[in-house]
Amino acid sequence: MMFKRVSTLLSACALAGVMVAFTGTAAHAATMVSFSTTGSFGGGGNTITFVDGGTATLTFFGTTNNNLEAPTNANFGDIQLSTVGDFSGSANTSFTLGISQTAPTVGSSSLSAQITGTLAKLNQTDFVLLFDTTTATIGNVTYLLQKEYFLVPPSSGAGGGAVPGNTTLQGKLTATEINPQIPVPEPATMMLLGTGLLAAFRARRKIAS
Repeated sequence: MMFKRVSTLLSACALAGVMVAFTGTAAHAATMVSFSTTGSFGGGGNTITFVDGGTATLTFFGTTNNNLEAPTNANFGDIQLSTVGDFSGSANTSFTLGISQTAPTVGSSSLSAQITGTLAKLNQTDFVLLFDTTTATIGNVTYLLQKEYFLVPPSSGAGGGAVPGNTTLQGKLTATEINPQIPVPEPATMMLLGTGLLAAFRARRKIAS
């Protein structure tokens, strides 16, 4: 009777050890994302100019060969606003941000926005860029942008000497794991399991004899 109880106890301990060993922390590989961005105003190129007493020019500078480990904050490009002369007018144009991804999967997507507002003399501006949607998904990667941006005016006053203002389109990059890895038992846990099983085997033999 005693032998049966001890044997049952040892079996239970061994089973518990196996369960502990194989509930180790899963090893998750980093998701590296490679992408580039482009932008166009009014369905045209990356530059647009408004004229009213002077000129106000918007230029988009995309990013290229980004290699980031998701999840992370990301820069999706810059919109530069510059003026020549005493511009005092308004803006109303569409803007499309294009995203081209090469890893972990190849694909592309785009987000549309509208730019409206006025730019007064002395660079008092309320040019606003407002995205219609803020999320783009390519494969298992999601690009999330802020919805609204107030475009930065030139920093040194109206006129030909103005230094362009720069607005960065910021957001976040996330990714879901394509092939989740099976939990891997830690070395210390495996050693403990082996020692426990060996001790259980020896004890069982001793009791049986």
